[in-house]
Amino acid sequence: GHRYCELLLCEAERAAWCESATLAEPSELLSACAEVFERATRTRKVAVRNRWTLDTALDYLTCGRAALYATRIHARAPTLASTLTVEQAREQLEAAVDKLREAGDQDELPKGLLTRAWLHHLGDRDDLAQRDLDEAWTLAIRGPMPLYQADIQLHRARLFHDRDALAQAATLIHQLGYHRRLGELQDAQAQLSR
Repeated sequence: GHRYCELLLCEAERAAWCESATLAEPSELLSACAEVFERATRTRKVAVRNRWTLDTALDYLTCGRAALYATRIHARAPTLASTLTVEQAREQLEAAVDKLREAGDQDELPKGLLTRAWLHHLGDRDDLAQRDLDEAWTLAIRGPMPLYQADIQLHRARLFHDRDALAQAATLIHQLGYHRRLGELQDAQAQLSR
């Protein structure tokens, strides 16, 4: 379920990062976010009832991401209705990181930290964003988890306009054949070249 929801959110995630891009179909992206939020909320009830801590954590993460992406898309298309808020994103992401820690799952924890770092940055809490990125980096190096290393460097580049991090992300993405991030890499390169 979590992986399927990630797939459903791919376009919304990319659109949420593109600050100056014109969104192709913002209403469809907002609908996808709302659908994923509802789906993960339903499956979380089952996970909680069965005491599946990791599944509960991943459902919180999915909800947090859906809410974050929806608020970013809505900010650029304010005439469209969105039921998801920044506060929901914050609540869901805090719960996700807490539950991922409780589950003891260090393979998924970087996802929660990366998304929460983005939210901290949007709230002008760059110290907290850096802390989450640093923790994610420590986990990715220890793993080793090179795909997360690429994601972390891409986040650093986008959040802090860090050209060195962008170059490192590009190197990792190309070396690893991490094609899922190629579009986002190109978006970040275009944004930082302005």
